[in-house]
Amino acid sequence: MKVLIGILLAVMVLLTACTLPTPIDPNDRCAHLESGKDFCYFEDKKCSKMESPAFRDTCVAELAKMKNDVKVCDLIQGEKTKGLCQKGIAEINDDAELCESIEDSYWKDNCLYHFANARGDQEFCSSINSIEQQVRCNEEIALATNNADLCLLLKYADQEKCVVKIAENLSDGDTCDKLEKSFDRDTCRIKIAKKINDKTICGPIEINQIKIWCLEHFENS
Repeated sequence: MKVLIGILLAVMVLLTACTLPTPIDPNDRCAHLESGKDFCYFEDKKCSKMESPAFRDTCVAELAKMKNDVKVCDLIQGEKTKGLCQKGIAEINDDAELCESIEDSYWKDNCLYHFANARGDQEFCSSINSIEQQVRCNEEIALATNNADLCLLLKYADQEKCVVKIAENLSDGDTCDKLEKSFDRDTCRIKIAKKINDKTICGPIEINQIKIWCLEHFENS
């Protein structure tokens, strides 16, 4: 038995002695680093050699942008980082259709929001899942395009502000007629009348006291 144990120990020593260290790639400047390897590999865009999954995903996303290849995004494990990657490629190529392929709802919404503003097209807003972001999108497109009809997609309190702003931008009292309540229409008209110094805008005002205030403004000017 002692002889057998001795032989086994000898074999183990021999095997250990024969085990050679893994050679270091001379072209890999990061391999010899004891710390900060992932940062080094990130700089060199050698994403597959990175240890941190999250950091590796970020690296792949940057690599996809460099190559301008949305298929590279598919190598990303994290859904959110993949969505960010796909959004970036969509913007680089001005390709709104890529937004529809994004599974992460947050980045899909942001992708649609980007194209709504970039193209001044409200249709992208209607495809946004987040109600809050959809409303903000509608308001921004309404103001950017001076389309008062889009103001009506907002809550009423916001409709009034939106319509008045567009009426001021266009110096057009008739835009105030988009508002539902007569008081809001009339106060909108008096603002525009004063702004562009046009007495005729007072004419269609329905509430008598507001019309009097409007006309008095010009009589006292």
